[in-house]
Amino acid sequence: MLFGKSGAGKSSSGNTILNRTAFNSDMRLKRVTVNCEKEVGQVEDRPVAIIDTPGLFEKDRNKEEIFQEILMRCSGGFHVFNNKTPEDQTQVTSLMEKIQTLMALNGGGHYRTEFYPRKERKIRTRQESILAEGAASILKKEEDLRTNFKGEELKTKLKELWKKEDERTRKAAENQIGKMRVLNFLLLVMSIIVACSFTVSSMFMLTAAVIWIGLFLLKYQSSSGKMPFFLKNK
Repeated sequence: MLFGKSGAGKSSSGNTILNRTAFNSDMRLKRVTVNCEKEVGQVEDRPVAIIDTPGLFEKDRNKEEIFQEILMRCSGGFHVFNNKTPEDQTQVTSLMEKIQTLMALNGGGHYRTEFYPRKERKIRTRQESILAEGAASILKKEEDLRTNFKGEELKTKLKELWKKEDERTRKAAENQIGKMRVLNFLLLVMSIIVACSFTVSSMFMLTAAVIWIGLFLLKYQSSSGKMPFFLKNK
């Protein structure tokens, strides 16, 4: 499905993918597509379906804001087309390779966040944000691979890149969520202490709180093998 700002070249990208003039496009006009249109074709013997959509009406936002939001929504699945050279079908081939790689990373199916259990859904959502934040860096790595490798070796390197990025961002997401859980727990404890201090001796409550939190941190370190992030040396 193609989506984006009016006049950005969505229809031209659809034509580039299908390698034929399937959608009306005119780079001189701001808007050509009025209703959603679907066209089908084949890329290297693989059936593909392209859905062209009307442009997003966001005239009050600048180009950089729209670009960042599209990268965020794509969650690392972005792909750059040069519609001025539609005869260059290697850019279409690389798109199909990326789709196959992402499907493999998602267990052979398309990605649906809502299908995951609540805990996994939180991790995946945070992972999407981390991928989007590093979109420019990932794209640069991909361009470097395309410069230095070709054919099957390139396919292997791209799969390795996306697998590595998937593992890296998932680990980062899990770490961030874990830190937030510890912090939220400590904030809850402190809130209870403050509430109880109005009825019990403040000094007694403070001493008990220090001992209790100390025992909690020792248990956390022994069970996870890691020191909580807020106690590590900077």
